[in-house]
Amino acid sequence: MKDLRSAAALTAALMTALTTLAVGPAGVAGAQEDSVVLEGQLWFDRNENNVWEWGEPVYGNSRGVRIVDAATRAVLGEFPTDASGRYRAEGLPKVDLDVQVVDADVFRVGPARKGPGTVDFGLVGGTVEGRLFVDQNEDGVRQPDEHGLAVARTLRLTRGAVELPSPEVLGEGGYVFRDLPAGEYVLEAADRAPAAHIAAPLTELDVDPVTRRKTITVPVAGAGRADVRYVWQTIDFAMGTPKLTPAKDTYALGDEVELTVPVTNLGPVADRAKFTMFRMGPARSVTDSLVMEASGQEFGLREVLQPGGTVEIGIRYVLDSADIEELHLFSRPNSAQGFRDSNVRNNHAIVPIKLSTGTTPTSATSATSTAAATPTTAEEPGTASGTVAAPVAVVSGGGGLASTGVAPGVFVVIGGLLVGGGALAYLAARRRRRA
Repeated sequence: MKDLRSAAALTAALMTALTTLAVGPAGVAGAQEDSVVLEGQLWFDRNENNVWEWGEPVYGNSRGVRIVDAATRAVLGEFPTDASGRYRAEGLPKVDLDVQVVDADVFRVGPARKGPGTVDFGLVGGTVEGRLFVDQNEDGVRQPDEHGLAVARTLRLTRGAVELPSPEVLGEGGYVFRDLPAGEYVLEAADRAPAAHIAAPLTELDVDPVTRRKTITVPVAGAGRADVRYVWQTIDFAMGTPKLTPAKDTYALGDEVELTVPVTNLGPVADRAKFTMFRMGPARSVTDSLVMEASGQEFGLREVLQPGGTVEIGIRYVLDSADIEELHLFSRPNSAQGFRDSNVRNNHAIVPIKLSTGTTPTSATSATSTAAATPTTAEEPGTASGTVAAPVAVVSGGGGLASTGVAPGVFVVIGGLLVGGGALAYLAARRRRRA
């Protein structure tokens, strides 16, 4: 009779995916001699080798296990897991017990790992995975220059009211949510408007571009899939033929010029272009169509330019450096709204500048009002006509009197006085000794 009852219990275990644990006198002793304690852990066996390994997460705060009397099929209780994925059942009778993972209907449960008074289970969950990248040409194929996106900030997966943990990066331009119970999920992509939008769907795997969502069904230990392809909103501000006013073959230092350029919006959206002037100092001023930033080297359109519209901009400069060879204005590849320029080849306006090679005189060579007002040396008597006296020559490193520019007669007089004074002091001393 006992053998027949054991065979029936084994058959029931196979049919219901239960694990039978025989707990006899060798079990963990409970508070009373006729009871035992049973404990264990649930974890996600990602490599399915039925051994917990570092990096495999536990199934914490779950519904845990259900323990059943193998003979009578009476449910003895359900025992949830704590944050570390462990459960503990106390006060169990000393009978054959069936230990069942409560969530065995949504996970694949591996063979039980049995020990003295312990039963551990490795679970295999489902996944949701797919591609996440910028598909600028909207062909559904990730090109080498179409980069992936940060998955944690872009994708959100929910099952009912429960939000799942952030996904992992999977290869180049991919993502994966792991350890999922079977069921229906909703994947939602972040709203990146106006800088980007979801590409038009090419397959049934693509997220809807309007709702940015896709419903996914994940089977037990199976995989669901959804692809998310973004397209950056683009602009195309084209620079026309630049003009420099006044027009000259050669300019001189200190000349003031104005660079004017027509700018056309060839893109699909209204926006404001931004500009940078290369290798020049701050501009003197700009026309009303522009706003100049504090640096004096960065500019932006004052008004939004509609698709197909053209506006002329002007920037004034003083040619204050002999190193100036050109005025090079560049329409920056990111607009005021953060859109990217799809064609930077037409973003440059360049005008060569030729500066005069002659030098500017530093002083007049003949009598002029400017020279008389600001003489470079003091005038000697007899130069009242305004002629500037020649400066005294100074020899670098000279050691004689000539290097001082002072007449030697002064020093002769001073020497004579010193000698005469010394002689008088000597004679006075001799008279005192004779006295």
